[in-house]
Amino acid sequence: HKQKSFPGAKHPQFARFYQAMGQWYQAQGATEKALDFYQRTILQLVPDFSEKHFSANPPLTNPNTYLPLLEVLHQKMKALRDLAPEHPTNPEHLALATGDLAVQIIDSIRLTYAGETDKQFLLAQSYVIFDQSIELALRRGDCEKAFYLSEKSRAIVLYEALKVKEAMSYSNLPDSVMIEKKELEKQLREIELKLFYTQKEEKDREELKTKKYSLNEFWKL
Repeated sequence: HKQKSFPGAKHPQFARFYQAMGQWYQAQGATEKALDFYQRTILQLVPDFSEKHFSANPPLTNPNTYLPLLEVLHQKMKALRDLAPEHPTNPEHLALATGDLAVQIIDSIRLTYAGETDKQFLLAQSYVIFDQSIELALRRGDCEKAFYLSEKSRAIVLYEALKVKEAMSYSNLPDSVMIEKKELEKQLREIELKLFYTQKEEKDREELKTKKYSLNEFWKL
């Protein structure tokens, strides 16, 4: 059927709407309909991507979209996994390919994102994505891939844990300061998402950017 669309240029607010619709349909058990909305979400997040069928995944061309894209790819992977037993094409291989793309984003964020906020958010996402990708690989009988993903997951977690431990050993910060640090990281992540999703007046965007800069500078003190 012909896909309905909003007129005009792609808009991040549409991405959030489509994603919410996908989550609603998935909760109702309408997995294929959910996948349609997850694909529409991806279309909004990646301007140079136009494939409407859920079998296609986008190129990774814009790092600014990686965090919201990672979230929707994870949801798409879960929906494809749930659809597999009842769909004639058994799209487990598509679920695994979507997981592979999510892992690529995880690698890119780890290597290029300077903010500790992004990396902490990423670690939380990584656990589930790796676990589900390993499960899919095993279900398809690809033990080599499952082993590779398992080792990669463990390496990422250990590396990040060692960095945190090393930083803590040098800083000897009291618990109260660490709690404040966590709160600042939460605020920074919220600002990052607002900057991405809002299409406010330039004045409002500048206020968000100023607040983000101030929080980063405050933590350096």
